[in-house]
Amino acid sequence: RAVRRARAHAALGKLTLDECFARFGAIHRALSTEAALKRVAAEVLADFAADGVRYLEIRTTPRALRDVDARGYVCAVLDSIGKFER
Repeated sequence: RAVRRARAHAALGKLTLDECFARFGAIHRALSTEAALKRVAAEVLADFAADGVRYLEIRTTPRALRDVDARGYVCAVLDSIGKFER
């Protein structure tokens, strides 16, 4: 629900700084497992590739998820990138 509300505000160009930061909470709640993180990472890579992007900088904040620690988080992202490159 928070994500839908944030998208609606963003679409109208009325997003405040507080509302921008509120998105991070929604993202953290949605990305709570290694499988979810890998799925989203793969989707991000596929979306940018479909748009013809050749070089991409991905920024994320490693953190413990329900089933992996911060190191596992980094490994999951790197694994997704490695599988995408093949």
